[in-house]
Amino acid sequence: MATAPPEPLDIQTVKDYLRVLDSVEDSKITAMIPRARLWVEEHTGLALVKRQFTELHSPNNGVVRLYRGPLVTLGACGWTDSEGAPQTFAPTATPPSTKLTGAWPSTGGAPFAITYEAGVDPGQEDARLIGAMLALIEGEYSAGYAYPPETITAAVNAVFYLKFVAP
Repeated sequence: MATAPPEPLDIQTVKDYLRVLDSVEDSKITAMIPRARLWVEEHTGLALVKRQFTELHSPNNGVVRLYRGPLVTLGACGWTDSEGAPQTFAPTATPPSTKLTGAWPSTGGAPFAITYEAGVDPGQEDARLIGAMLALIEGEYSAGYAYPPETITAAVNAVFYLKFVAP
């Protein structure tokens, strides 16, 4: 069985941020870390943990944009033809870009199944995204539910800044 990649935050970092000194709620805090990461990933399109994805796409004007980035490696890209036979295609990929291009073959309406690896190396995550995760965790920990409005506002501001303001 494959080992899950490490989360971008460890329990001690989160406990220090929350000023939690004991281990009574370690399991509760540990469960909050992947939830916060998934929220940030869903709102940015960035994979904070490097892993494999498979998506179904139909090219638009010869272009496919993968949902998660940064792209590390492109794996299989194929479809099943009208006779049920598997077919493959190798689009042009230029990691870390999530844009795939090429002379995509006609599939008779069948989508392409694209498998790829995306994400950042451990420790290379943008500090603003880590801040958004910590804000989400703090809000959930303090309020007792995920996520109070002020927590979402703080996280959205960090994500907005990263996507639209920062270089």
